[in-house]
Amino acid sequence: MVKNFNSFRLLRSISGILDSVTLYPVSLAEIDRISFTRLNRKFEPFIRICRIFLSHSTLTLQASDVETFSLLIPMETLFEEFIAKVIKEDPDYFFGPQTSVSTQQYIGKLASSEDGSGVFNLQPDIVIKRGPDVAIIDTKYKLLDDEKRKYGVSQADMYQMYAYVTKKDAISSMLLYPDTELKEQRTFYYNLENEGKRSVPLYITSIKLSYDLTNEKEWSEFRKDLRNVLTKFFPNLNLLGFTKLN
Repeated sequence: MVKNFNSFRLLRSISGILDSVTLYPVSLAEIDRISFTRLNRKFEPFIRICRIFLSHSTLTLQASDVETFSLLIPMETLFEEFIAKVIKEDPDYFFGPQTSVSTQQYIGKLASSEDGSGVFNLQPDIVIKRGPDVAIIDTKYKLLDDEKRKYGVSQADMYQMYAYVTKKDAISSMLLYPDTELKEQRTFYYNLENEGKRSVPLYITSIKLSYDLTNEKEWSEFRKDLRNVLTKFFPNLNLLGFTKLN
């Protein structure tokens, strides 16, 4: 499914060329036995990327000795939509009953122009509402730096979350990052003066993505990890009894 006509035409041509090719299951062992010469060297990058898929591996932000052609995927969008979909499919599991989850919800404008019209949309990645309480998540597909005092969290991200928190009168917020292990980096606090002083936490947290999500057991472990991260939004939430039902 493509929008560009030239891409569609090329894909139709490729499909016609491959019509006579027989599908054949290939194992990793067979791939590893392939010997590349000057006659088949041009196919090596494509075989390498196929090996990554067949081994249920992934391309990550870390350096490695795997060489392949550039495969450009908007990972920040993929990460955001993946986390949002997992939460929206089963909000009761993560937060208990009577919880609503919305994604890319328009919550208003940041400012107004001289003619009174609003400018700069406010649209957080994930908004979680449980009773009167609201919590906000924004996903960031980049690595945190443990050696930096602010862990590499940008000032722009801090201001963005502040705008979301004040607009929705949220009780907590989170910047969620991918990682190879589950860890909470640190917590900042927004000290709000309006309507009485209150302190709203901003959790800087990462979620482990190195599970094989095609494996039922590891998929379950991933969901548990994610729930452990998310339930801190509502400190008084007790899922102990509810967990037994899942």
